[in-house]
Amino acid sequence: MSHRSDQRSDRSGLLRLVGHLGTLTVTGTALVRCWSTPWVVPIVVAHGFVLVFLFCAEHECVHRTAFRARRANDAVAAGIGVLLLLPSTWFRLFHAAHHRFTQDPLQDPELDGWKPASRSGIVLQMTGLLYWKAMGQVVWNVARGRAEATWLPSGHRRRVVRQVRVTLLLYVALVVGSVATRSWVVVQLWLLPVFAGQPFLRWYLLAEHTGCPTGQGVVVGTRTTLTNPVMRFFAWNMPFHREHHAHPQVPFHALPALHSEWLADGAPHEGLLDRGYVRTVARLQRQRWRAAPRSPNAAWRSPNAVPPVPDRPFQRVIRPVGG
Repeated sequence: MSHRSDQRSDRSGLLRLVGHLGTLTVTGTALVRCWSTPWVVPIVVAHGFVLVFLFCAEHECVHRTAFRARRANDAVAAGIGVLLLLPSTWFRLFHAAHHRFTQDPLQDPELDGWKPASRSGIVLQMTGLLYWKAMGQVVWNVARGRAEATWLPSGHRRRVVRQVRVTLLLYVALVVGSVATRSWVVVQLWLLPVFAGQPFLRWYLLAEHTGCPTGQGVVVGTRTTLTNPVMRFFAWNMPFHREHHAHPQVPFHALPALHSEWLADGAPHEGLLDRGYVRTVARLQRQRWRAAPRSPNAAWRSPNAVPPVPDRPFQRVIRPVGG
């Protein structure tokens, strides 16, 4: 089986990025034109969805697999990081630790931190508000020089702090410019939509590892979710998440072929395979809801915030996917 580590394609990366940004331009134009009409609500949501899923473009770029040149990957990741309050250098190091220690309760940074402690906590988590609070705290602490996470190598800390400080200066400049010109464009095309779109990203990310076994390896702890071409486009093929964790050097455009090879291989592969985000996330949410104590002071019974589900290997024949 070829792992396609040498098939990074500027053409594929550029086409996907132009398509994503082009869609964002269309939704942004529609938002401006319909701002004073009843259509503003669904268009804000659509624009926000496209905007927050630039996270997947940043994710691909921090792996440096979207383009051949390292500088191109880093530049795109840095720009998107400003839009999403996700500094790219910080995220690259955080994500590297996640890949190395996937679903390790003691070392995976994605399992560290606050977990919903009640049903109301689940609702709050899925709104995305807790993400903004957490990242706001990260940015503020790092900007003050407090970049001391165990997964953050000391040799990279100065660069992380510098990038975060530049990001904050850009935000200040945007605020000052907006006030000086009495313009609402930043709120209209960026702040409001990015808040409206964040819940969609929270639901999407829930399917990647939630409910997967912990402490059993990077692939066993990961789920692939089969979905429609539109979702795969804006998620940069990351629904093939088991394949991505098994071979993180494989670029996004080669993941569907890798998935097909795994199916044709006929061997029982580790990890989980599900069909459709609506069905998968609904099931995971039901599990979390049933396991959640009603008291906000009660603790979760597992570090994964959901009871583990049985391992289900890939199946050789898969029906068409909807959702």
